[in-house]
Amino acid sequence: MTFPQGPVIWALVVVALVAVGAVLRARATNVKLRRHHAELRQERDALLHQRDELHVVHNGLLQRQSTELAEVRKDAEEETKAVLKAAVRTLQGLADEQQVVIEKAQRKYGDDPGILADLMAMDHANSQFGRRAQGIAVLCGGWLGRRETVASVFDVARSAQGRIRHFDRVRVNGQVNFSVVSRAVEPVAVVLAELLANATNYSAPGTPVE
Repeated sequence: MTFPQGPVIWALVVVALVAVGAVLRARATNVKLRRHHAELRQERDALLHQRDELHVVHNGLLQRQSTELAEVRKDAEEETKAVLKAAVRTLQGLADEQQVVIEKAQRKYGDDPGILADLMAMDHANSQFGRRAQGIAVLCGGWLGRRETVASVFDVARSAQGRIRHFDRVRVNGQVNFSVVSRAVEPVAVVLAELLANATNYSAPGTPVE
């Protein structure tokens, strides 16, 4: 067997061997990089899947928390309203009893102007107290009660007038031929009293309200 002679030939052989080695190393490196890239992609996909699962779980927990908080608020509101309704019902009963006592005293001592004036002031204060209690009852979903008979619009307006602090500034001008059905008398009187109270409280002192 004859081997190539000369330095150039040997240099070419060495270069070729180095080139082949470099190509083989590059291919091996490329294979490793592809394998590593595939592994990273799999890990990324797994993390994305876990992220989506966590997002679903997180949204579920938020929805559950929101629902539970709404139920707690609703229960607390209903319990508060129930307590207030019971308290207001008691206060309304006491106000009604006091009104009966005042009316009896007015009939008994009506001949004395000084006592009658004091009783009228007590009557007016009790009416204001009753209006406030009715307002709280309405906010709590309570019942205002009803009259047995219809009432004229004039009587309802006069009743509302007597329930506010500055009643003497209200002018009820004339009467109309309209009546309010019995079940609506008290609700209308309560609403009208609040309107008159606002009108007298937020207008210039001494200004008549008609």
